[in-house]
Amino acid sequence: MAKKISKDEFKKMTKAYQEKNVGHTHAVRYDRASIEAILANKNVKEIACYFAHHDDGKRTIALIGIDGNDQVLDDTGTNLGGLCPPNCPGTGS
Repeated sequence: MAKKISKDEFKKMTKAYQEKNVGHTHAVRYDRASIEAILANKNVKEIACYFAHHDDGKRTIALIGIDGNDQVLDDTGTNLGGLCPPNCPGTGS
């Protein structure tokens, strides 16, 4: 099970990554509907977040539903989330 972290912990971790990965994708944003679409499949027990690359080389995170037997479920994957930069929440890129 994932560990809940504080906002301060989140900021510390993401700052460390961003400082070492200048010019690369810092985040990928998914809307609620995209997450709910994966969870709509009643067999989904977890969502796996895979680091990936677009054809143009930009980093992304692809999401996919996983069942109780650790198997990837067809038709539950999503990508094309909003890349940051350029679409960064809060403090910008």
